[in-house]
Amino acid sequence: MSNVIVEVIKESEEKYKELLSQALEEALKNAEERWSKVEEEGREIIRKAEEEGKRTYRQLITQAELESRGALLKKFDELVDEVLEEVLRDIEKLPEERYGKAIEKSMNEAISSLGSEEVIIQIGKKDKSRIMKVVKSLEKEGLKISIDKSPLSEDYGFIMKSKDGKVSIDYTFKSLKERLKPIIKRKVVETYFKEVLE
Repeated sequence: MSNVIVEVIKESEEKYKELLSQALEEALKNAEERWSKVEEEGREIIRKAEEEGKRTYRQLITQAELESRGALLKKFDELVDEVLEEVLRDIEKLPEERYGKAIEKSMNEAISSLGSEEVIIQIGKKDKSRIMKVVKSLEKEGLKISIDKSPLSEDYGFIMKSKDGKVSIDYTFKSLKERLKPIIKRKVVETYFKEVLE
């Protein structure tokens, strides 16, 4: 009986070793699979982090470029404004005859645009005497020009209106500045920044 017990113990021990070996092999296999998955997940996390880093870098570069362009455009606008202000100051200082011809040309353009020989004119505070000379000259040519007594907020230039007041054409310095600004900008860009645009 003791042999049988020894034999049973031996068999149990061999089965136990075999089961233990299988369990160990299974555990190692599972550990290898898990490690493989962990490595794969780690590579995926690193890949995503690299992509996110590149995307963030591109966004920062784009943002910096936009901010730089914005600052450049702001400075460009300031310079154009300064140039226009200087031009307008020079126009104010034009000799009487030359200034009168410019006003007369502008008034004729406004009258032509309105398509009427009866108009109303509102005059800048500092320009009243010079513009009134032109008004009198145009009235001699048969035009009927009424003077609007309401004060114009601008010092120089005029606003011409149709007789009914529904249509007006603004020839104040402020208006001229705003009309000239895009023309000057376009010419400067075409002249000095042509290669940037291409």
